[in-house]
Amino acid sequence: MYTELKIPGYVRDNVVVRDKGYGNYDINIYQNVSYNGKFTNIAGALNKGNLNLYDMNLLNPPHDNVFAWFQLEDLKEQSLREIEAAGKEMFFSGGTREQATEALQGLEENVKYVFYATLDKMVDYNEFVKFKKEKNSYANWCAVYTGGRIQNLGIECELLRSCNLGWDTKEYPEMIIWNHDEETQPLENKIENTEVMQTHFESMLRYMGEQESFLKMMNETSEIYKEAAEYIEENGMLIYGYSGIAKKEELLKMNEWSEIYAIEVSELR
Repeated sequence: MYTELKIPGYVRDNVVVRDKGYGNYDINIYQNVSYNGKFTNIAGALNKGNLNLYDMNLLNPPHDNVFAWFQLEDLKEQSLREIEAAGKEMFFSGGTREQATEALQGLEENVKYVFYATLDKMVDYNEFVKFKKEKNSYANWCAVYTGGRIQNLGIECELLRSCNLGWDTKEYPEMIIWNHDEETQPLENKIENTEVMQTHFESMLRYMGEQESFLKMMNETSEIYKEAAEYIEENGMLIYGYSGIAKKEELLKMNEWSEIYAIEVSELR
């Protein structure tokens, strides 16, 4: 749940734990799917509620300002280009839009990157699905506005992986979209359905909001998730950006689309 909600491009869902006794555990987090032929697994230890991973960077979410909307959440009905034209100085983790474009031009050829594309206008999920189908957007995760300060919480918008997990389906309906024994075609319809995906998002948020011990290990609190679930239930889903995996040539083409304000990239691991 945590990696789908917060860490696009680095989803992990296979954890092996060895009990050493007295509240001490060895932990191994495995990567099951790779986009570049390389697998990055994480080892660590849980000692009486303190989590120590030997590569903490892999579970770090993207920067808070990776999407340009981080500074303008109260203006969600406008476009970023309109706001910029009115005199607002725009920036995000990639710098200005011009600096971000220069960074894309300097990328290596034929190398895959995790990218974060800021949409010029926030759109509802139906409109985002239409955009994703009409364009070869490479989107596999989308960032959902959850009210107030941008939190960069989101959902997978492609069938990337299946899970063999059991959970309380009444308490958390649609929390897992793809169980390992399900056929994919009906799921394609589900992942394009706003009602289903909003329920999926709400269930993940509510579930994560109850995992206080885990969140404490990640130096987070449950309020962000609980408040986000309440906001989405009342207001629905607006998408302000998306993430995926693409090469330089594909990113440069995407950067020219009118729907895209700017693109930031990071190393794929």
